[in-house]
Amino acid sequence: LSEAGCSLALVRTAGKAQPLRVHLWRGADAPLKGAFGIMEAAPDWPPVTPGILLVPLLGFDAHGYRLGYGGGYYDRTLQSFRMRATVLAVGIAFAGQEMILPHDESDERLDWIVTEKYARKFEGN
Repeated sequence: LSEAGCSLALVRTAGKAQPLRVHLWRGADAPLKGAFGIMEAAPDWPPVTPGILLVPLLGFDAHGYRLGYGGGYYDRTLQSFRMRATVLAVGIAFAGQEMILPHDESDERLDWIVTEKYARKFEGN
């Protein structure tokens, strides 16, 4: 993607119950191990608002809702970005992770899901 002219960014955990921070990643920049042991952006990298956010998940449903990892970080992050800009949320999953899920008003929907079998756009976001 970088060779095609796309800018790439990595997230960073800013604190418990806070939206994630997103920072421009230049390939030579070394990510740091974050609070959850996940490699993430360094706090001094330039902050950015992404046009597309790849969202991890444990499961998703036919309406674009996702089951995350329990912290609400991506829901808060998407809500924060979507108040200021158009940000596409793209879930990356296996087709077998589709399930029936409960959801509430704090859950942000995906715009797309991409699996090994298909890419599906969710309408109504």
